[in-house]
This record gives sequence, C-alpha cells and structure tokens, in this order.
Amino acid sequence: MAHGLILSTDNVPPQETAGAWRDWMSTLFFGLGSDLHGQTRFEGHLHSVRAGDVVLTQLEANRHRVIRDSHTGRDSEADYLKIVAPSQGSAAVEQHGRQVWVDG
Repeated sequence: MAHGLILSTDNVPPQETAGAWRDWMSTLFFGLGSDLHGQTRFEGHLHSVRAGDVVLTQLEANRHRVIRDSHTGRDSEADYLKIVAPSQGSAAVEQHGRQVWVDG
C-alpha cells in the first residue's frame, strides 16, 4: 500500500491500547463504535490511503467488531462501502438481521 495514515498500538501503553483502537475506529469510520469483546488490551495496526474519492484501509488486529446502530450518528454524509476480505481467520458482517461469514 502507498504512503498514507499508519496507526499501530505497538507504541501505545498496554492499558491504553483498547481506548486508542476505539478512538481510531470512531474517527476513521464516521462514528462507528468498536467492541473488543471485553478485552482491556488490544493489538492492532492499520494503514489507510486515499485514492481520489476512495479511502482504502487495511486492518490487522485482534478479535473485534465495529458497530453502527440507531444511536450512532453519522458525522459525514459521504457514501461508504465496507469490503471484508480477511487474509487469515474469518470475519462476519451483519446488517438488518442478515449475516454472512467470510474466511481467509
């Protein structure tokens, strides 16, 4: 991936990693919440780059999920599409009661 925004929990104090990750997800993805399944320490890396109007973000992280519910306001009117393509492990996407699993 080309140069762009790079964030990593590697240099964040262990007790602050979960909060840092939640803040990054909310900021980068228009107010999405993030649930770390009760973990207080987290390991994650992301690389985000802009290609015109498109923003591509690669995530490598421990088990987590992002959540947009009726209480989560959108900070942007921009359209967005989330593509899930794990290189290893599996991921689930759920929307309006429908769920699909993707394996890496």
